[in-house]
Amino acid sequence: MNIKSHPNKLLIDHYTGILSNVNIDDLILIVTMFHDIGKININFQNRINKKFNEGYSHHSYLSGYFLINGFINSIENIKKRFTFINDDNLEVILILLTNIIVGHHGKLRNINNLFKSTSEVENMRNFLKLNNFTYEVDLFFKENHNILNCDFTFDYDINNIDYYLHYGQINNIDDWKNNSLDLYIKTISTFSELIYGDRKDASDNKEKLRTSFEKMKYGISLDNNLNWLFNKFVNDTPLNTVRNEIREYSVKSLKHYLESTDERLFTLTAPTGSGKTLMMLQLAVEIIKKRNYEHDIIYALPFLSIIDQTSNIINDTLRINLLEYTSSSDTSMELNKLLETGDNKALIDYAFSENSFEHPFIITTFNQVFETLINNQNTKLIKLTNFKKRIFLIDEYQAISHTQHYFNMNLLKKFCEMYDSYAIISTATMPNFDVNFNELKNQNLKIMFKENKKPIELLDYSFFKRDVFNRYRINFIGELDLNGLVNNINKSNDNTLVVVNTINTSQELYNSISNSKNFDNIYLINSNITPKDRVKILSKIKESLKNKDEKTIVISTQVIEAGVDISFPVLFRDAAPPSSIIQANGRGNRNGEFGIIDSYLFLFLNENGRYDCDMVYQNLIGNKIKNDIINKIDAIEERDFHKQCVKYFKDLTNYTTHGDINENQNIVEDVLNGNFDNIGKYRLINDDESYIIYVGADALWKEYIQIINIMKYSNNFDQKIINNIKLKKIRGDVLKNCISIRRKKFKEIEVEGEDVFGIYKLKNKNNYNNDLGLII
Repeated sequence: MNIKSHPNKLLIDHYTGILSNVNIDDLILIVTMFHDIGKININFQNRINKKFNEGYSHHSYLSGYFLINGFINSIENIKKRFTFINDDNLEVILILLTNIIVGHHGKLRNINNLFKSTSEVENMRNFLKLNNFTYEVDLFFKENHNILNCDFTFDYDINNIDYYLHYGQINNIDDWKNNSLDLYIKTISTFSELIYGDRKDASDNKEKLRTSFEKMKYGISLDNNLNWLFNKFVNDTPLNTVRNEIREYSVKSLKHYLESTDERLFTLTAPTGSGKTLMMLQLAVEIIKKRNYEHDIIYALPFLSIIDQTSNIINDTLRINLLEYTSSSDTSMELNKLLETGDNKALIDYAFSENSFEHPFIITTFNQVFETLINNQNTKLIKLTNFKKRIFLIDEYQAISHTQHYFNMNLLKKFCEMYDSYAIISTATMPNFDVNFNELKNQNLKIMFKENKKPIELLDYSFFKRDVFNRYRINFIGELDLNGLVNNINKSNDNTLVVVNTINTSQELYNSISNSKNFDNIYLINSNITPKDRVKILSKIKESLKNKDEKTIVISTQVIEAGVDISFPVLFRDAAPPSSIIQANGRGNRNGEFGIIDSYLFLFLNENGRYDCDMVYQNLIGNKIKNDIINKIDAIEERDFHKQCVKYFKDLTNYTTHGDINENQNIVEDVLNGNFDNIGKYRLINDDESYIIYVGADALWKEYIQIINIMKYSNNFDQKIINNIKLKKIRGDVLKNCISIRRKKFKEIEVEGEDVFGIYKLKNKNNYNNDLGLII
């Protein structure tokens, strides 16, 4: 049959092209064979052959219809050929496959109604009544029997169409719920394989960056460079001695579990300053070697500041070339080089590879990892195929919302088990994963996971008791207003870090400390300062701390807490959950260079008579910390305070509504019920109330507007893609000069007109200062 999928490609050639680009299993075989079968539609053929066409030329719903038709009339043959399909799971497997086929040009749908567009169904029904091409579909399957090796029978009677479309909705939701996590992961994974292979073949993209050779090259280079670095390490200080001991202990533990179990996800709970970055990379190398260099790495972090810091370690110290991908607006050095060459085909192919995570070593954000694992859209899920045979290094995991700690960990664990991947979750303040299902009010976790099995920890807790990790004592200094806080801070005779809970308080404190003139250098860091300026400020801070003749103070919100490699001899922290207090104190006396330092914990009372901590953390903070501060209890040293953090997370799991994203969404419920539309709304960070404001130079904004206008008038398909890459590059630069503000603050500033693709431009440049951020 001379049926085309694209103007220059036969349908059967397209199918074989897809299968040459994907990880083949029975599910991907079935969806590949059926996903474009609706293109036999005569109107579609006329359209791609540039003949006169008038009428219904869509193909996705038609393909879904023929899948159901063929399945229902070939059940016994299907069960013999595909042994994982049986009478008990036939309905949910058919739902899974149909969802992928109907949605492959857009998104996955709720399983309670896959054919939800009544107008589309009506148009399809009317078309088939006049143009019944079931015979041609039947013939195509007979001619290409070798792909599925299964005999399909099709019902030619179009009057039965509604009978078949009835199978496009789940009839017994318990069939899905009983195995919801597996079914969900199989759905998004097969969907990802299809759209990845589809686009690779349709564009004749031969780029392959995750070959066996490339994986081995990266694995060997990382192993050699780490060994070179570790051989330079000497046990010249007690801290370095323990660092080496911790690393060797964690490697020995991992080797043991790799030999004795088939566990795929491990936790690494290591004290701040113990060298987690290099330790995690060493652990990844051990897995790579154990699995014969078949795996490569995705390293995920919560914040851009520590991504830049970690990238520098990997690029400069270890000399490993990685892909830094923090958002869809990122453009790598390689992509920028290709933009200059004028080789459009190479540029388009490589851009696709980056956007689909086809690279042996990627450093990225938590958002990119978890908003891919929890999604329904083809633009996001196209990365998922390159999550397979990976080692996920998830650093500073505590930064995820407590309501997502358990589900996200178990989702990643299940994905790793199903698709031959591994994960190491690390932090100094590990959440509690030992959840007692019977004590939870909401039993959805128990329905989904059946039983709780906490991940294996690679380090012994005794390391936290070592003297080298007893670097500070926390002094509880009571309730303070602005004047009281300033007076306490001004007593400091050394470099000082102050971490408060709100932007407003950070700005007020900065102004007050500036007026007191007690410090030679004063810096402000908060999210009202652009990412570009925060990087510059952090660089200035590090230089100032090297000057022993000057006294430096940094006033910051929580943005400085996790992973930033700086060390102060004096710290102040507003009341917060124990994990945040420990993370903030991790920016003090990091290497034990100051002996045991004093850290001061206070309860800030703002001008409205409210505690800042209640505004930020609500009920997460609990009354114990606040009462301890008010009562000014005796000082607690680091090793003892860490025990409070362990207890805090244990208590937190029992009153947390696991899976809550916001007041309208619970991701556990959505997966249990196959609510893919809701799943597509998932965001790791709930920022619906935020607005993005550009505060940078006019010239860059003009470039941004110009490329958008050029895109509007691009007719050539390749040129559209190239212009989109150019936009991506400029938008990435624009976002580095943006801040995100809440709705209340947004109403207080002037912007120029409407937003441009979600970004507003600040009207008055005097409202932003590179050192102070947004000024209102």
